[in-house]
Amino acid sequence: MPYNSRTTVRVFIVATIIIYIIMLFLNSDGRGIYISQIQKKMQKIKTNIEADQSKPESGNEPPTVGESGGTLEQRNPMASVGGSRGTLKRRLPTAIIIGVGKCGTSALIHMLSMHPQIVEAPGEVEYFSRKLTYFSYGLEWYRKRMPLSYEDQITIEKTPQYFKIPGASNRIFEYNATIHLILIVKDPVERLISRYAHDKNVKNGKIKPFEELVIDSNGAVNIQDHQVMLGIYWRYLKDYLEVFQRDQILVVDGKKLVQNPVPVIEKVEKFLKVNESITTSQFYFNETKGFWCSVTFGCMGANKGLKHEDVRPEVISILRKFYAPHNKEFYKLTGINFKWPEK
Repeated sequence: MPYNSRTTVRVFIVATIIIYIIMLFLNSDGRGIYISQIQKKMQKIKTNIEADQSKPESGNEPPTVGESGGTLEQRNPMASVGGSRGTLKRRLPTAIIIGVGKCGTSALIHMLSMHPQIVEAPGEVEYFSRKLTYFSYGLEWYRKRMPLSYEDQITIEKTPQYFKIPGASNRIFEYNATIHLILIVKDPVERLISRYAHDKNVKNGKIKPFEELVIDSNGAVNIQDHQVMLGIYWRYLKDYLEVFQRDQILVVDGKKLVQNPVPVIEKVEKFLKVNESITTSQFYFNETKGFWCSVTFGCMGANKGLKHEDVRPEVISILRKFYAPHNKEFYKLTGINFKWPEK
């Protein structure tokens, strides 16, 4: 939505508040929209407006990044306003979801956004993954990409690129040596198939068959394929453990998040030291998409829950055997046995 003047913006905000208040009274049985969610929504709108007004001069603005920015932002709630909560302003994140892509990073931040003490940056900022571009803009540029928050709230951002980009771990450590990092993973074979479904959707089906991409001409796993190699999680996690303490990194099981989100979210809440506020009553299972959705904000976009490719069992077996020793190394580093299939 274009914003032509501050007056237009104010009118829009006031009108939206009135509409939501009316909706609140029409839903007084408690099943409607909560005050805190309304106010957090308005905070998001104000964030977008001020971010637009703070852009660099024409020609200096980096391109928009991330796959979920606008849509995710429109769905997210807003923390309650009022009381002695300090100053409402942009704060740098104290928690980051660093990856892994196609393991549930969007689902996780979508669910965390329902928490009144958590506010999330829209889209994927990629500040630490681009040393010569975004990172060079400095912390004030980064701060302006963050939402407005109160002192009792945590700002979190999600950029899966951070996990795999060389040097990202060092740049994050340089920024904040005590930051909380969240890594969500799943069976690397399942992740690889999920990534293929995503790429096929983005490219409108104009992509090589899955088997041709992941298996070379000799019948072995194609180690030249970037997405294949991304499934060797321990290599990337090792870079983070060289600078961060293990207890600064929460490793989340992406499959468990999809199957039963609340217990996983409770672990994240404990890790971030916020109240346990997200409950099962805030979710419903969407049979069509095959995953849990928010009662208030609905499901994520159409690019989530895509139909996966039918892969021959022989190919699955080759991939599992390839990843098996690497998975064991990952288990050692994390102290978690995910028990992913080995055959």
